[in-house]
Amino acid sequence: MDVRFFKASDQGVFNIEGGCYAKCVGLDPLKEPEIYQAVRFGSVLENVRFKDPITREVDYNDTSITQNTRVSYPLDFIPGAKLPAVGGHPKNIIFLTSDAIGVLPPISKLSSTQAMYHFISGYTANMAGVVAGDNETSATFSACFGEAFLPRHPTLYAELLEQKIQKHNTNVWLLNTGWINGKYGVGTVGFDLTIRESPSSTRERSSMRSTVANSTRLSTQPPKSST
Repeated sequence: MDVRFFKASDQGVFNIEGGCYAKCVGLDPLKEPEIYQAVRFGSVLENVRFKDPITREVDYNDTSITQNTRVSYPLDFIPGAKLPAVGGHPKNIIFLTSDAIGVLPPISKLSSTQAMYHFISGYTANMAGVVAGDNETSATFSACFGEAFLPRHPTLYAELLEQKIQKHNTNVWLLNTGWINGKYGVGTVGFDLTIRESPSSTRERSSMRSTVANSTRLSTQPPKSST
C-alpha cells in the first residue's frame, strides 16, 4: 500500500486509495505469492510484456520497456486485507529509505524531533532504471516522502506528525533498505525485508508449487457468463 494515500484523523488512520501499486519486475510466485496471485482479471499491469500474446502469460523478467514495471489491484485481492481500510492510532510508524550513499545504519529508532527531520527531508535513492534513461542509482530528497503530492508547506505536515507521535506515544523507526558500509555498488544491503517463514508456512508454500506451476498463465479474461 502506498503511504502517500494513507491518512490520519482524530479517530485513527485510514486508506483512501482502495488498492495497491506494486513493483512486479522479477515477480516470483514463491517469494511474493500474495502479489503474484493478485495479478488476475481486475488488476492493471503497466510496462510489462507478454511471453505469449495469445495466452497472455506475462514475462515478469522482461525489462525492455523499463525496470519500473508495475501492477495495480484492489485491496480485496490480498488475503487478510483489512476491509474497510480503517484502523486506530498506530503504535509504530516505519519510514523506509534506500540509502545510496551508505551513511545510515540498517535500523534506527527516532525521537519525535528526529522523525520530523527525516520526514521533511525525505531522503532516499533514485534507483537505476526506475526513470527512463536514468541508469545510475543516486541520492535524492522528496519532502514527506511524497513532495509532488503536497498542497501545503512540508513543515505543516511535519508538525502534525509530531503532534500525533507525542499524543499517542508512537514509536518511529527508520529502516534502511539501501546500503551500509559503502555506497551503492560497494557496500552491502542494509535491512533485508525478506519475510522469514515458519516451518508450517514453508510446507504450505511447497504444496503451492504444483498449483503455481500449473497456473502461470495470467487470467486476464473475464469469467464466462452463466447464461
